[in-house]
Amino acid sequence: MDLQDIILDDPEPNPNEVILQIAACGFSRHDALIISGILKRGVILPRVLGHEISGEIVEVGKNVPKQLIGEKAVVIPKELGHRQHGGFAEFVKVPFSSLIVLPSGYPSLKQASLLFSPISVAAKAVKLCGIHEGNSLVITGASGGLGVHAAQVAAAVGVKVLGITSSEKKITRLQSMPWYDSVFLDTEPYEEIIPSITDDEGASAAIDTTGLSLNRVLTTLSSKGKLIISGQLLPSPTPIIPAEIIFRELQLIGSLGAGISEVEQSIFDMQAGAIDAIIEKTLPLKASSLKTALDNMKANTSIGRILIDPQLPPKGE
Repeated sequence: MDLQDIILDDPEPNPNEVILQIAACGFSRHDALIISGILKRGVILPRVLGHEISGEIVEVGKNVPKQLIGEKAVVIPKELGHRQHGGFAEFVKVPFSSLIVLPSGYPSLKQASLLFSPISVAAKAVKLCGIHEGNSLVITGASGGLGVHAAQVAAAVGVKVLGITSSEKKITRLQSMPWYDSVFLDTEPYEEIIPSITDDEGASAAIDTTGLSLNRVLTTLSSKGKLIISGQLLPSPTPIIPAEIIFRELQLIGSLGAGISEVEQSIFDMQAGAIDAIIEKTLPLKASSLKTALDNMKANTSIGRILIDPQLPPKGE
């Protein structure tokens, strides 16, 4: 995909829509896959990408209460940044039904861009694990937006979190984060190490966000353990040995998106300081910023998310 800076007409709301002035939009793997030409299904080009959006309501359609103007909100993305224009812009139009209005005094509107995805998506994946205090959880892609926020959600309820990363550059930073009990490189024999540090039982559950080594992750689990697969959009097949699942009665569960209950809990947790939005850096709204974010993701140098901020002036201006 060729990235360009363009000027569009300001969006106008249909009767059941609102216009958001965007505060920030996270750059996700979904965006990277579309830009790289890997994810094509359902994508209609040309397209303004970006679906992790927060902002202020500045205009409403005739069926939406006018008193909402001025309220701060985040977006349940649905088709945004895929089949409809998304959040790498100054303004975006959004169905009112896709809005989550933030409570008064919410600490940071820009950080709230990550509230639905990846934070609430991570919270749903952790909930599906069915784990509780004292259990162990393995997370692959430990530095990614989904992985690093899932680690916080799990650690907040007393779960022992074991991270897997492919990046030697980031392992020291990850090991210093308080929600990870241990972090291993994927070049280490972690499928042998994890059982040994869990009294030979294995982890109660795992969340895989990469899809690159499912068989290895499965061997870290205890009998009747759960593997939650979330956030992995690559179209390539991933081999799995059925016998490993059958004889140990393991469960594989796909997890997509999040529900209102996860969003409400995430709002509460963020207001209480139990979860932080992990932001590597914030860049201005320019095509060159998206290229920088993509290069960072390909080089595997970032932890959490890079934000695009339409109100941040480009360097030199």
